[in-house]
Amino acid sequence: MNEKTVTPSQSNAMLWKSKTYSDLVIECGGYPFQARRGIVFTQSGLLERRCEDLLPGSLQAIEVASEEGFMEKDFMEQALTYMYTGDYDDSVRDTFSHKNGAKKDNTTRNKTRTQADDAMVSDTEHSPRKFGGDTMDPPTMTVHKALIFNTGTYLAAYRLQIMSLKNAACKKIENYFIHTELDQDWEFFADSVELLYTNMPIFTQRATKQLRNILVSKAVEQYSAFVISDSFTRVTILCPEFVATFTKKLSNALGRDESFEAERDDALQELAEAQAELKIARKNLVQEKAAQKRLPASDKDHKADTS
Repeated sequence: MNEKTVTPSQSNAMLWKSKTYSDLVIECGGYPFQARRGIVFTQSGLLERRCEDLLPGSLQAIEVASEEGFMEKDFMEQALTYMYTGDYDDSVRDTFSHKNGAKKDNTTRNKTRTQADDAMVSDTEHSPRKFGGDTMDPPTMTVHKALIFNTGTYLAAYRLQIMSLKNAACKKIENYFIHTELDQDWEFFADSVELLYTNMPIFTQRATKQLRNILVSKAVEQYSAFVISDSFTRVTILCPEFVATFTKKLSNALGRDESFEAERDDALQELAEAQAELKIARKNLVQEKAAQKRLPASDKDHKADTS
């Protein structure tokens, strides 16, 4: 008698690492993932629709377009891991390629970043890993990158229409905030805000409200450090909607207690001064870009050579 002791969740986890009974290949970012229709169709609205015309009983492939910053193969891997096991790992990733969908304005970056800091957010490519029977060791990630990674996973879950994965990503971010002080790590926070807000209106306000509220609440909780950071400057330029919500909630939070009246006034004054400086910086940036457009091609090349 060949009695099995494997639980349903263990069985699914074993299938995830094996090609056995696979009847679907999902391609994302040029990388193929072996899967099973019965597992992914019941959890992902997008994948279910994409496979409506596939023939039953045969191994076939579909492609999910890769979108820089949130719908890359790393996020597809984690989404599939979640669908098979009910969880995904964000604590041991080291070579994750952080490619924020928005373009960075390096003039607003922290000028005191060390070489090690730059290495932590540099684009790195890990060697292709095989799925299905072969080793599936996940790349590792620093704890601070986990914030960015979970934000990308949240957006990928929205794209794939997996509500439970969105909730799981939010819980991991909340847990991250509980155990992590952001005094020295606001740039990673700003990366997450930028990744979320600059993908609007692809991800509508309603669809991302859950995560936006978490990020705003954290900024309000540690507002005194946030508003004096270089990251606040960057977020204000690139994500004015976030700062508007942050300012409103900060004013409401401090205004509820009379003992915070002086502190509230100081905070709002700092915000007003910072926004005035940003208005000037934004105006100068627009003027500089306009001047560059007026330059003849030869002058642009000369300017690039001398810079």
